[in-house]
Amino acid sequence: MDKPLDKSTDNINSNASQTLTNHLLGIKIEYKCKDGFFYEDDQSTEKYATCDRTKGNFIYPEPFGKCVESKTCSQKPPGTETLADSGSLGDSVTGTLGAVFTETFSNDYDSSKTYNNDDIVTYKCKSELDEVFKGTERVGEIKNTCQWDETWSLTDENLKDYECKLNLCDIRQLKEQEANAGTLTLETQTHVSFNENGIFKCPEGQLREDDPTTAEFQVLCESTGNFKLPASWPTCADASDLVIDFSTIR
Repeated sequence: MDKPLDKSTDNINSNASQTLTNHLLGIKIEYKCKDGFFYEDDQSTEKYATCDRTKGNFIYPEPFGKCVESKTCSQKPPGTETLADSGSLGDSVTGTLGAVFTETFSNDYDSSKTYNNDDIVTYKCKSELDEVFKGTERVGEIKNTCQWDETWSLTDENLKDYECKLNLCDIRQLKEQEANAGTLTLETQTHVSFNENGIFKCPEGQLREDDPTTAEFQVLCESTGNFKLPASWPTCADASDLVIDFSTIR
């Protein structure tokens, strides 16, 4: 029986005895990566050599290779091209690749950084009023992962499925209306999603004169990206001066 291979220089621990006296027919030897290491071909942590009963030697896995801590994606991830990279504007449709993609999407790719397996490059819409969509699904952001086979999880074709769409009303529209809103003050301080409301509120201790059951006034964000502003703004009055018709309250 031949002597088992010593793979210790390849970051592999072997439980095989190195003495011929322990080599029995039918023995199976486990070659396990050291903690935190993986076989470079398939990211497994162990491989086995088996004994050939007829020839009296060991049959080793192919490929056997060595164990490594990580693999590196050396290629630049798709969708991070610039005009200088492509030499042209590329595709003219928002959401497809070429320089137009990077005109619409920002990303956190750092060319000075080494990207190993499981490292992620994230893409977001450049406009703070846009959100990332995949078809009709709002996904927020795109994540592209460096994989063990040294490729990126999302290809050029995959990224074509994403686009940036206007999905918010700019809160600055309402801030500009505060001067017209009388004593109402704007409570909402962030951009508002379509079909949701920006909120104005009466001063403390006051209610709306037109609806004394509430101190709030809501302004709808429409799918055009604009708020549906009222023809006239409601006024506020001290709650003690208002009469509530409880028959109208359900």
